[in-house]
Amino acid sequence: MLYQNNAFFSGNIAVADMIVGLSTIGDSMLAFMGWTSMYSCATVYSFIALSCTTSVSLLAALATNQCYAIAYPIHHRKCFKVEKICLVIGVIWLTCGLVNVIALICNITSKKEQIFPKEGCLISLSFDKDYVLCFCTFLMLSLLYIVLTYTKIIATVKRQAHIIPGDIGINREVKSMKHEQTLRLTRKLIGVILLFLICWTPFTIAALIWGTCSEVYTRRLIEIPSCVIEQTFTITAGIALTHSCMNFLFYICTFKKFREALCKGWCCHRNQNGTNGNI
Repeated sequence: MLYQNNAFFSGNIAVADMIVGLSTIGDSMLAFMGWTSMYSCATVYSFIALSCTTSVSLLAALATNQCYAIAYPIHHRKCFKVEKICLVIGVIWLTCGLVNVIALICNITSKKEQIFPKEGCLISLSFDKDYVLCFCTFLMLSLLYIVLTYTKIIATVKRQAHIIPGDIGINREVKSMKHEQTLRLTRKLIGVILLFLICWTPFTIAALIWGTCSEVYTRRLIEIPSCVIEQTFTITAGIALTHSCMNFLFYICTFKKFREALCKGWCCHRNQNGTNGNI
């Protein structure tokens, strides 16, 4: 087949899938933490978990695109720009997240009567809405990378179809194959985006509700009993925990296929005379 055996496509698809896969794991972890703590700094976990997810995923993407640069050195400079910028941003935010973790651990050990005190965070994010903003930023960054990855793959598929002069039969077959491959990738892009949103929407709602309620309660804008805020977060975090567990089990079912594709993407430089020349 013209495109099916190409390591670049399978590798990049695997990277986009890995963002979803790691997101399900991160979603499960931070939802569990939010469920057990019920405190305002639970939204910090969403910031830390998603920053780790984004950084690791973009690092894998950079490795996969290194294989693409080896296979197709003419186009590699264009492919590196987005991944490098996103990776730098991810590493910076990951560092900030780790600093917050250290600060929170120090506060837990030094002030046992206060769990996750807000004033102990080394980074001056004054209200929960700041953590929610960080969470949403990373959410959009991961989603944007998924869209860019698949868009790049689809565009490459369209560019690589060779038209043979005078051979109508082969040209028709090539066009049909290109159209079929483009539709398949487009459907997969839609599916990955939907799966990503399903993975993160429940806890996003929980974080937004908790951040908003905590902000209103802290500034005394509206008199809201603390039990109402706690119950609101309990319900939303419970939904997030249940949802994330189902997403995690669902993704495990496709883990073998993902692993094979990712190995092809990382190891494609070993097969430069093989699958990489099939385009």
